[in-house]
Amino acid sequence: MTATSVMKRFGSFVAVNHVSLSIEEGEFLTLLGPSGCGKTTLLRMIAGFERPTSGEILIGGKRMNEAAPYDRPIGMVFQNLALFPHLSVGENVAYGLKARKVAQDKIRREVSQALAMLGLADFDRRYPHELSGGQRQRVALARALVIRPRVLLLDEPLSALDLKLRRQLQRELKQIQQRVGTTFVFVTHDQEEALTMSDRIAVFNQGRLEQLGTPREVYDRPATPFVAQFVGDSNFLTGIVTRRDGDVFAVRLDATDRIIPVRSPASFQVGSPVGLSVRPEHVALDSMQDTYFEGVVSDLSYVGANTRYTIQTSEMAFVALQPSTHADGRIWRPGDTVRLAWPIDGAALVPAGEA
Repeated sequence: MTATSVMKRFGSFVAVNHVSLSIEEGEFLTLLGPSGCGKTTLLRMIAGFERPTSGEILIGGKRMNEAAPYDRPIGMVFQNLALFPHLSVGENVAYGLKARKVAQDKIRREVSQALAMLGLADFDRRYPHELSGGQRQRVALARALVIRPRVLLLDEPLSALDLKLRRQLQRELKQIQQRVGTTFVFVTHDQEEALTMSDRIAVFNQGRLEQLGTPREVYDRPATPFVAQFVGDSNFLTGIVTRRDGDVFAVRLDATDRIIPVRSPASFQVGSPVGLSVRPEHVALDSMQDTYFEGVVSDLSYVGANTRYTIQTSEMAFVALQPSTHADGRIWRPGDTVRLAWPIDGAALVPAGEA
């Protein structure tokens, strides 16, 4: 599936701004971004509920701009699931096949197989109100998959579930996608969900596609200040490149006027303004590395295997994630003075600009 320079206007408001991307057959692609960034509007254009103002959407090499939703080789799972309350589970799953006038004996076989695949083999005579939230989620997925769509669109389908169930269904959804081989296009604003489930992530901001890459690429090598600060936690600084030696850049930080080395595959010229994204897990406290900042612990929170520290320096507040069981048994407390540093490859360089 491809989208080429797709744009959508609502009056003077540009919801999707010349987005181009290609989705591989059998891929799990997540559209990630904050509310109002354009991800759901793009999904609705793929589904046929909205028409692009300009640009082109192709599925299987066929132009879909003017095709009605029912004429597109897609299935869809909505945020509110949209199950029919007066129909049984089996009837809900069979709905799309009946609309396509599939023979009754084939409908029975396909529905039975879909329910079995989703762990709902004995639920065909139950009604939606008799099911748990997770079971209703599986029914909606079975109904979407039973028609064997070329592309399955999922609009924040897990957002209403509690954390434990959401994580369980994240794993199940990914396993099902790998088993059936259908292309999944998944919309979420949850960064952890996107990183956990996706083959690739498309990060959106204000209608624009900021970055398209694997979870590791998006997290470790953000392409823009927005991606660096939206996807996961980041300590973000700015500076100027003063020297380059291969893939090592000397960057003079605006905050301290100190020059620090950064290893990066990016390409920046001497004199270029840059942003530095330093993930909390890369910040070392009182290490043997050079000290870049000194500050005072203002807060800490225990998060299981790690402890999250907030360190206030004269320039900014840093966040550091340290093992709760430190090698030397050290636990810092509010009021403690600490030194901050990170390894040469612990920061990602991005072009300077607004987040």
